[in-house]
Amino acid sequence: MFALSCLVITNPGYMKDAFFISIETMHCPDRGEQENVHELPPEKLKMREVDFIDIGNDAVIAKDYKESEDPSKCKSEKTGRGPLTGNWRETVDPVMCAYKLVTVEFKWLGLQTRVENFIQSTERRLFLKFHREVFCWIDQWYGLTMADIRRMEEETKKELQAFNDEEDLDLSYNSPRASTSACGGSKHDDDFSCSDETSSPHKVTLVELNDLVCDLDQSKSKVEILALRFQQWNLLEENALVTSFHIRHLLFESFFKKEESLVFCCHINGLLKEIRIALECNEWWLFIDAESQGGFVE
Repeated sequence: MFALSCLVITNPGYMKDAFFISIETMHCPDRGEQENVHELPPEKLKMREVDFIDIGNDAVIAKDYKESEDPSKCKSEKTGRGPLTGNWRETVDPVMCAYKLVTVEFKWLGLQTRVENFIQSTERRLFLKFHREVFCWIDQWYGLTMADIRRMEEETKKELQAFNDEEDLDLSYNSPRASTSACGGSKHDDDFSCSDETSSPHKVTLVELNDLVCDLDQSKSKVEILALRFQQWNLLEENALVTSFHIRHLLFESFFKKEESLVFCCHINGLLKEIRIALECNEWWLFIDAESQGGFVE
């Protein structure tokens, strides 16, 4: 059995203790039969989901696939190992299993489950891709001594340092043709305008938020999540209340009437003024209700 390795990813500057990814890996000379190699307590075992990754038979997404990195087609010249086909997990020798325990926590109202599931699926994709590559690259690393590995690490360190030094030089260089502002665009770009880099962040008003909501054309639940994010990031004006979205339909009720099953607009001028559309009296306006049960579309 090999030593345990552990990788922990956090974001203390922004999410503090509300986010972390922990990846604990144990490499063992077996075929994946151990039930609790990470020695989890009973309460965590109940929450654990086991997912077997087969580097020879599991499908990869199209953009991750390379024939030269397909274990089902690769054969090592130095070791004679491969290709990995059929029920190879039960027959190959030698064999090693990488047991990975991935723990994800993303405490964010409305997004937690979705983001945690996305991270887990992404980690699986990375594990599959990486271990397929490691197997297919056997001839590049098989037979290396620790001295060889230390030498390669030192060379890589020097290359990264040289690359970082070049990046620092690029960042400190000011082009005489155009300078780029902090908000991401060139000052000579006719299609881009932005305020002075030293100005404070813009506080979004309720009117601006309503306009953004109309442009995005999203459901009420998604709109409320967006408004909450602005509020958490301190980007909303104090009088821009998120709860206003619960009653925003009341702004338009006075412009409509209902007689039996018919709902119609009784105040076109007021409605168009409220949604900031100039009324042209010589034009015809067609209003189509997209609700499945009728009524005004919020």
